[in-house]
Amino acid sequence: MRKRVWHTGVATLPFLLMWACASESEPHATTTVRDSAGIAIVENFGHLRPDVTGWAVAPEPILSIGTLEGEWTDQLFGVREAMRLPDGRIAIANAGTEEIRIYGPDGSFLDVFGGDGEGPGEFQGLSLLGILPGDTLVAMGRRDRRVSLVHPEHGFIRSVTTDGLPDGPLEGHGLLSDGRMVTRAGFPFNPDAMQDGPLRGLMSYYSARLDGGNPVEYPQLLGPETVVNMGEDFISIRLIPFGKRPTVGVAPDLAYFGSGDSYEIRAYDSAGELKRIIRLDQELVPFTQDYIDRHIEAEVAEAEDMDEAREIRSRYNDFTWPESLPAYLSFETDPPGCLWVEESRGPGDDMPVWSIFDAEGVLQARVSLPEGVDILEVGSDYILGLARDDLDVEYVQMFRLERPTG
Repeated sequence: MRKRVWHTGVATLPFLLMWACASESEPHATTTVRDSAGIAIVENFGHLRPDVTGWAVAPEPILSIGTLEGEWTDQLFGVREAMRLPDGRIAIANAGTEEIRIYGPDGSFLDVFGGDGEGPGEFQGLSLLGILPGDTLVAMGRRDRRVSLVHPEHGFIRSVTTDGLPDGPLEGHGLLSDGRMVTRAGFPFNPDAMQDGPLRGLMSYYSARLDGGNPVEYPQLLGPETVVNMGEDFISIRLIPFGKRPTVGVAPDLAYFGSGDSYEIRAYDSAGELKRIIRLDQELVPFTQDYIDRHIEAEVAEAEDMDEAREIRSRYNDFTWPESLPAYLSFETDPPGCLWVEESRGPGDDMPVWSIFDAEGVLQARVSLPEGVDILEVGSDYILGLARDDLDVEYVQMFRLERPTG
């Protein structure tokens, strides 16, 4: 067992007392907080039993949007985000058709905006950043580098280009309460410096106005674990399955960043100032031969014939696998300011488990979602998730979320 190091100081005492007063039937966890040059360092130790924290996600959805057969307006493909408006309507970024679709509180189709193209109100690489006052949606085109305002009743309002940010594709992550967006910009690799083998580039992230103006750069993160194959007239860059990758979450006043190399998450304000470091005392899980075999066999099972199966197996000859699973998979935030962290899992494990940290970085709970459901949005009493059936048909579903009372 790892030896626990307890920090002393005024900020630490309330958290120690809070957990020390818990009975043996309650979850076992401790938290220490210390200040380092104005930066709160929050160390979480131990684990929480899901059955006694007061948090729970319902196993069945109360609303489901999507269909295999039926009207095209109810067929989803390439869903990137979904957001619930204050009146209960749901906006979905259906990137497969580059459309923003609006559905009623009961899941019925209401309207659609956008489409694939370069004209006003059209998108290339659609994602949703957030909602402004008055229910105006903020959408981003990853490839065309435009930010657009779309109203769920009145449609397209206007677009702005993001010339103030570095060249290359943009990846929007969300809006801060001051109206600035958090986005990734620029290229992670220098093509002239590439060579065969494993490679991790550096990713650049910014807080900026919606037009890309007045950008503030956050510290760079290590990019995803990849493998490079150099040919005479091509460069192939492949993501390593289950490799580490940068992760970003945006709350009203903080942007959370992590590389997955350790269970450490850094929180910055819109001015780029580091405000908090959150850690969980949890070791990385080694990526074993069993994991490798499971992953390869899962791909082989999808092969159409024996030739494709042999090709899949040969693809992984002398392949560079990760040494360990990443510390976590993704971040989400909710209206009270909690940070949700999706825990890492290996091949064959489709049960999402999320650890929830409060606005101060203290571990509060671990909750499980239904198998195969990815979180799109966490609300005060609901979760919007993306589910897929055995035919890979996509569904946006809403689940009830219970929080502790009192």
